[in-house]
Order: sequence, then C-alpha cells, then structure tokens
Amino acid sequence: MKTLANCTPKEFAVQTVKIAEIVRRYVDGVRAIRAKMPKLPKGASAEDIQKAGIENFFDILQWCMETNVDGTMELCGAVCFMSGEKFAALDPADGEDGVTAVLDVLSSERCLHFFDALLRAQGFIKRL
Repeated sequence: MKTLANCTPKEFAVQTVKIAEIVRRYVDGVRAIRAKMPKLPKGASAEDIQKAGIENFFDILQWCMETNVDGTMELCGAVCFMSGEKFAALDPADGEDGVTAVLDVLSSERCLHFFDALLRAQGFIKRL
C-alpha cells in the first residue's frame, strides 16, 4: 500500500499539501471541542487538572472516532493515497490493514523528521 512513508519525493510533496487542508478542517473541530471546556479556576489542584485533561482527551477521541469518523477516514485515507471511503472499507482479512499503514506512517523516520522540520519552520516564520 502506498503511504507517505514509502512514496516518491514528488508524491510526498503533493500529498502533504492535500493533507494539510484536511488537517486544517480537522483541527478546527478539535479546537471547537476544547473551546467548550470549562475553564479551571486559579489554584486548581493537580487532580482537577488531570481529571479535566482526561475528560478533554475522551471528548476529542469521541469526536474523532465517532462524531467525525468520516473526517478521520478522509485524513487516514489521504495518508494512504486513497479516499476516505476506500480507506474505511479496507479489510485486513483481504491483506490491506489501513490502521497498521497509518501507524507505520506516524512512526516512520521519514515522516517524523519531515513534520518536526515543519514545526521548526513554523516557529522560524513566526519570528520573521
């Protein structure tokens, strides 16, 4: 299966731009969830902070894996050079495990270095 971890440099460049647009929409949804979180009072205990963080994590997880499952499939599909619908229909029994493919991308040195470089570039650009 072709993914960001094993494609040509030109394919990588073109696909990351497509993925960036999907991520932009995706991040907006996550931010909307975070904006609804109640603010912790000053002097909140470590336990209260941890509890709020766990609740926030599960709210985001539910949004990603249930409420916005089609958006998640679109993002995962783009990582694997396919539509979200095709990604969602992959059957590991048929020899194509999309979840494993996405996890391979997220742990590949190539992709980790690239996205780390993007984050550094973003910090540099902000200082210009």
